[in-house]
Amino acid sequence: MWAELIRRFKKSRPDEQLPSNKEIMEEIETIKRNFRKQGIFLDLFRKEILERLQERGVKEVQHFFELTDAFFYYDCSLRERPDLSSGQQEALSIIWEKLEALLSSVGIDIIRKVDVDFDSRLYEAMEKVREGNGKPVVKQILQPGYVYQGRVIKPAKAIIEMENSESQE
Repeated sequence: MWAELIRRFKKSRPDEQLPSNKEIMEEIETIKRNFRKQGIFLDLFRKEILERLQERGVKEVQHFFELTDAFFYYDCSLRERPDLSSGQQEALSIIWEKLEALLSSVGIDIIRKVDVDFDSRLYEAMEKVREGNGKPVVKQILQPGYVYQGRVIKPAKAIIEMENSESQE
C-alpha cells in the first residue's frame, strides 16, 4: 500500500501517466479506512488487556476477601451474644479499623455500612423489612461487599427498610 502511494507521488517520466485526482482520493480513502480499522482493533486489544490485568489483580487479592468474610461472620456471631462486654466490642472495632486499613493499602474497600441510603451499585437488597413511601435505607448487612481499585467486585447483600416521609420531618 505504501509503495503504491510513494510510486504515485514520485516524479514521473514523460512516458508515464500521472494518476488522476479521483484515483488519489480513492487511495486516501482506502488509507483512512485502514487506519480506522487498525484504531478499532487496537482499542479492542487495549480493553482486553486491561480486563485480563484486572481479573488477574482480583484473583491475587481473593484471599483478602475470604479473610474478611470469615472475620465478618465471626464478628456477627460475637455481637449476637448478650454477654459481650464493652471491652470486647471495642476490641472488635479496633480489629475492623486495622483490617480496613490493611485492605485499603492494597486498593480494597469493604462495603458494610448500615443506616446509609441504599445504592444499587454497592448493595443488593435481599429483603425489605418495612414498606414506606420514602427512600430505601440499609438496615443490616448479611454479607459484605468489596470495591477493588474503584470497581465493585461484589455488592454487599443487605436488608433494607423504606423510610416514611413523616419520620424525616
